[in-house]
Formats: sequence, C-alpha cells, structure tokens
Amino acid sequence: KNVEDFSYQFYGCNSLLSLDVSKFDTTNANDMSYMFQDCKKLKTLNVASFDTSKVTQMQGMFTGCDSLLSLDLSDLDFSGLDDKGSFEGGPLKDYLTGCDSLTEVKSPQDMPAKYRYNNGGEKEADLFIMLPGGGWKKIEADGKMTDTDRIVSGVPAGTVYKKFSSETTLSVSSVTLNMSSVRLYPKDTGKLAAT
Repeated sequence: KNVEDFSYQFYGCNSLLSLDVSKFDTTNANDMSYMFQDCKKLKTLNVASFDTSKVTQMQGMFTGCDSLLSLDLSDLDFSGLDDKGSFEGGPLKDYLTGCDSLTEVKSPQDMPAKYRYNNGGEKEADLFIMLPGGGWKKIEADGKMTDTDRIVSGVPAGTVYKKFSSETTLSVSSVTLNMSSVRLYPKDTGKLAAT
C-alpha cells in the first residue's frame, strides 16, 4: 500500500503474454518510469485502475511493448507530472517508443502543457506523447479526423487517436464493363486490351 516507486517493475519481461494489474494499489506512486518496458509479447494491458494523481515521472512507461494493440489512458490523471524535469524530453519522454503494433490510443486526463528542464540554463518546452510510426489521426467527438503524430495537452480525456495503414483497401460490390472499349484477341487466350 505504501509503494511509491513502480519504475522498472516489469522491465524486460519479454515473454509475458498477459498481466492483470487491476489490484495494484498505486495511490502513493510517484514514479512509473519504464514500468512495462520491453514486455514485447503483451498484446493487451488495462491500466484503468491506476491512481496516477501523485505520479511525477512516466518516461518510457510502455517503451518496447511492440505487440500492444491499443492503450486506454483516459482514466489516468497526468496532472502531477513534474514540470521541472532535469532532462530534455520531460516526464513523458519515450512513453510509447517502439509500440509499433498500436492502432488506437485514448488520451489521458489533465496533461500539463509545458515542462521545464535544465540544459545549461533553464528552458521550457511543450509536453506531449509522441505516437509511434505514422498514419495517426485524432478523432474529434463530432467525427472529424485530423492528422497528427502526438497527443498534446488540452484535449478531452478519452479522445481517440487511430492509426491508419498506408495500404488502401478498396471494397467493390459490383463492376460494369463497357465492352465497346475492349478488344478481344483470340490468339492470346483470354487477354484483353482497352482501346
């Protein structure tokens, strides 16, 4: 019950197929960095029961979970993230890096807009979660879709981000062929040529 540091808890459990974390008491948690890093075979993970209101660091939390298909962060409270991180990238650096099978992510609650870091002098930068790979769209409540590569502060909790494949699938229910523009060549067994 008094556990504060959950960092690296399942780090490198690359043969783990399933994991039930619904009974974890995270009310005092302050660090979840790299908690599930390299759980390479994990396809689903439900973190809805996590109390993250005191968590200040979550960098790399799901790094390398390359079989994870979807991730719902909508019940997670990001308001406690440390905006005074000492490194560039901040408390969400590499959050989803290497999660290449992800096709859907739902945004968290109350993500701060900025963080500060010290790199030869204090600097301020935008805080965001970079989505892995390309082809992501943010789906608004009205159904409007916007191309994006990141989750930023200010979006409602549970906003859906979907990854669309670069391959286009065409569904054809019927085809009409105008034979006046096709010439048949009997010698070429079945070949058609458009004119």
